[in-house]
Amino acid sequence: MSPDDRHPVLQNLRRRAEDLLRKTRTELSRMSPGKLEALAHELQVHQVELEMQNEELRRAQTDLEEARDRARQLYDFAPAGLLTLDERRIVREASLTAAVQLGANRSDLIGASLSDFIVREDQDAFHLWRSRLVETQIKQSCEIRFRRPAGGFFWARLEGVPFSAGPGESQRIRVYLVDVTDSRRTEAGLKSAILQLRAVFDAARDPIVVTDPRSIIQQAGRSLERVFGWEAGEVIGRDVSMLIAEPDRPKHADFLSRYQHATSSVRREFEAVRKDGSVFPIELSITRLDVPGSEEPMYIEIVRDITVQRDLQDEIRRPIGLFQSLLDEGTEAVVFMSPGREILMWNLGAENLFGYMQEEVSGRDFREILAAADGSAKGGTAGPAVLEDLREGKVARIEGHALRKDGEKLPVSAVFSPFMRGEGELVAIVCVCRERPAR
Repeated sequence: MSPDDRHPVLQNLRRRAEDLLRKTRTELSRMSPGKLEALAHELQVHQVELEMQNEELRRAQTDLEEARDRARQLYDFAPAGLLTLDERRIVREASLTAAVQLGANRSDLIGASLSDFIVREDQDAFHLWRSRLVETQIKQSCEIRFRRPAGGFFWARLEGVPFSAGPGESQRIRVYLVDVTDSRRTEAGLKSAILQLRAVFDAARDPIVVTDPRSIIQQAGRSLERVFGWEAGEVIGRDVSMLIAEPDRPKHADFLSRYQHATSSVRREFEAVRKDGSVFPIELSITRLDVPGSEEPMYIEIVRDITVQRDLQDEIRRPIGLFQSLLDEGTEAVVFMSPGREILMWNLGAENLFGYMQEEVSGRDFREILAAADGSAKGGTAGPAVLEDLREGKVARIEGHALRKDGEKLPVSAVFSPFMRGEGELVAIVCVCRERPAR
């Protein structure tokens, strides 16, 4: 390394050393050759040490500059805007993100009062936030609106932390500026949707409850009081199983867990219990609702009192019972079920075809036994077209597969016929099944 390439500090040291050397030249002239040689060696060693130290200093300086550049990039391009305010709310430092958020050049932003960018109606909230910071000396947050240069405003959450700038310096505030406009809009939309949903709940004839994935009731309609005797405020925050009679609660829990991820509405019949302890039959339908901005879905559960339908089904069972022996003489499987496809009874032909005794399947969903010919789960008896035909009083025919008790899969054909109430209400379904040749 030539003298000209040395660090300025070392060059200055060299000049001082040469000046000192000239002053002591007379002393050197009196030294013996051996001492001069030893002194020259020491000077050479010292020179190498200085050069090594200089190289270490230069590397440290380079590392420091790179670290400073990285810190500046992190400061400027952090997702949240970063500001430093003095005691008069004047901006002393600002990141590039903060300048973009406020629609100002960074040079214009520094030295300006942050209050100048805040919507007039939110000035008091801003001053209260700053007062709390100064008083408590701990982090404080608030949400206020900032003006946009082109008009309008955006919502931002301010998080401030007080800190000391140094001895003799006034206290300053480090501010994190987070744009929360989108989340505010989502929240407003969610509140509007909840209000609309509440209006629907309260106007509905059948009780409606909204539950979370843990089956905790979040909302309930006014008709709940008419049917169950509970006011909405009494059930919110409690497990929805409180509305189900004790013997049916395991079946209800299995139903909820099984259909939590269903994309369409599903129904099942249960025994429910009123506030006064009386038990009555219901048809429960559950629909998954994905809420924007929330990681968890909600579930809308509609409860229908089917006491009248059950009475009609009992009336249907009585004449069927009279003809039970006649039905048992036939070879076809005959299945009677509710509109929700819960098995009410079946004949000896059904026992032979499916392998289950009647007492083993009473109350079970017939869709668990019969599937569509295309293999779609529960498609045959639950398909919208089939159910629509039955509700219109029409006969529906399908080809499918029956899953026997022993696990065998049988190809079958099925004819569904509706039992209609006088005013056209579907109260029961009769299905005649027979084995068909495999294709």
